[in-house]
Amino acid sequence: HHPFLFDPITKLLFDDPKTKIIHKLLNNKISVFSIHTNLDVAIGGVNDTLAQLIKLNNFVGVNEKGSFLRCGEIPEKKLFDFASEVKKILHLTGVRVAGKETEIIRRVAIIGGSGADLNNIKLALENNCDCLITSEIKLHIAQYAQSHNLALIEINHGSEHFVLEVVRNDLARKFDLENRIFVSNINTDPFIYI
Repeated sequence: HHPFLFDPITKLLFDDPKTKIIHKLLNNKISVFSIHTNLDVAIGGVNDTLAQLIKLNNFVGVNEKGSFLRCGEIPEKKLFDFASEVKKILHLTGVRVAGKETEIIRRVAIIGGSGADLNNIKLALENNCDCLITSEIKLHIAQYAQSHNLALIEINHGSEHFVLEVVRNDLARKFDLENRIFVSNINTDPFIYI
């Protein structure tokens, strides 16, 4: 999902772990195609998949100001109860939460990846959300959200992997490739919560 080469490279040193992989790809004539942001924003992509997994009702895309936020409703829950439910649904070892334990959550915004920026916080607030779920939340963003009564739940960035089964199923169906497309079991996310 994430681009193999996130930053430009200027030389290939084949004793480096990353360039060893590039060397292997070149020698075996294997292409790598990463659809990253395109898959995040696509209908049925990362954000829709996450919204469906956490059972957001009546969710809509907020595709303005460069955002790909999804907003929807949940049955009324206390923040920590909802955070525990999200943790369980996404099979996470932990989540980070900003907000009061007993704060009531009714309307939720979600965006995969590094979606915790001021633009998305403001859009979540404009869409009357009580909580924003995303990955990689910086302290000053959490403080801003808290000062505006928006709870935050930080999930593991690797939670985006759920969309890979959706993509696999779509490709297999559209191109008649059942049992010929596989999702790797290798977890490349270096982070765990303890």
